[in-house]
This record gives sequence, structure tokens and C-alpha cells, in this order.
Amino acid sequence: MKKQTLWTIIAAFCMALSVQAQDVMVIEMNDNSVYEYNVKDIGDVLFLSIGDIPGDSIAYHNCPDEHHPHLIDLGLPSGTKWACCNVGASVPEEYGGYYAWGETEEKDIYDDVTYLYNSGIDNDGDGFYDADVSYQTLGDDIAGTEYDAALANWGGSWRMPSVEQCQELDSKCRSIWTTRNGVNGRLFTGPSGGKIFLPASGHRSMFLVTFVGTYGHYWASSYDSEIPHCGLGFFFNSQLVDTDFGDRRYRGKSVRAVCQ
Repeated sequence: MKKQTLWTIIAAFCMALSVQAQDVMVIEMNDNSVYEYNVKDIGDVLFLSIGDIPGDSIAYHNCPDEHHPHLIDLGLPSGTKWACCNVGASVPEEYGGYYAWGETEEKDIYDDVTYLYNSGIDNDGDGFYDADVSYQTLGDDIAGTEYDAALANWGGSWRMPSVEQCQELDSKCRSIWTTRNGVNGRLFTGPSGGKIFLPASGHRSMFLVTFVGTYGHYWASSYDSEIPHCGLGFFFNSQLVDTDFGDRRYRGKSVRAVCQ
């Protein structure tokens, strides 16, 4: 019996070493669907009871009260503190407002014609310029200017984050795809243990709101110098976070404010 137990332990140990040497973790579900995850992207593997599933018992932010927004100290090297909720939201899981890059108010339709800082000719009336198109330059970084949606709506020291601050959020924090009060999104946990939840708010194009619940689209304050009609930002879904994402400035996206 002792010999059998010993060999069982040795076999388990060898299996653990074999698993550690692999690059991908594969999970096969009961319905035969298969999910693959890069081992380097996995921070923790937790086996929880139903009552402990994220969304029920795990804290999603460090707010002292229900009077949002609050500054959340994630312990980032730059000293940047992130807001607990989106601009225009009253709680962390609300999507908040959708703003075109450089605009500070919401509107009904998001296209070239309604965007304040484009001009041109829309020959076919579809809302998009197809002749004599001109893109107004607002500067390399609109944080703290009249074009900053966070400053315009919240005032004080609130600002749109730069692309560098978005990259720091991703690189210095652990994040997981989870659900808060029925809303999908990503929970970022910083070096200090501070947490912020970013809902998967999708984005607005023309009169439609798309990708709600599957993608989070957020503007940064940084301009895409290589493509004049684009601003930079970040997006995420259940699989990844992309913090250097350029997109057309007329699109309506969420804004998560910062202070430093």
C-alpha cells in the first residue's frame, strides 16, 4: 500500500511538471466545446462554490460609499488613480455616456456628418463623407483641454487617460472577464489590491449600439498620428485586452477617467 501510494505521488508530481512545461491550457466542457488559454496569461485558477463566484462575493471596487465617482488607487508606478465608474454612469457597472473622440456630449447619431471635427461632402446621403474630406487636428493629446469628455462632464482634476496610462493599467494589473450585477466586463486588480470594474459597453456607430456585453470600447486622450481620422483607445473582450487600438473618431465610446 505504501509503495503504491508513493508511486501515485511520483506520477502526480511528474504530471504537474509536464503541465507546467506546456504553453496552453485546454478546457473541454460537458457540451464538448473547447477553450484554450495561454499559460502566460493565467494569473490564478480558482475552484469556487456557487456562492463565491465573482459577482456574488468578490469586491469589485474600493469605493467608501455609494456617492460615485471615487478615485481608486491601484498602486500603479505612475501614481495614476482611476475612477470607479465610467463618465456618465452612477455605479461601476453602468455603461455611462458614449462620446465621439474630442466631443463632450452624447447625441442620437454618430457618423461623419454629425462629428464636429470632420468636414466634407456626403454625395449619397449615407452620413459618411466621400469627397473633399478634411479632418481637424485637435492636438496630440486632448487630456485637460476643451475636448476632454471627462473634464467637461466631471470637472476638477478628472481627465481622459492617455494611451500610456491605458497600457500601464493592462500591464501592471491582473484582469479577469466576469459579471457584476448581470453586466459583463473586466475586473482589473492592481498591485495595491485596488480593483476597478469596466463594463463591456460596446460602442455607438450611426444610430446603433453594438457589441454590448461582448466588447468594452474606451477612448484614450491620445491622437493616432499615423491615421488622421482616428483616435487611440483600448478594447477588451473575454479573451484579451488591446491597449493600442485606433478607431474612427466619430464613433461613440465609453470614457473611464483618471487623476494623477
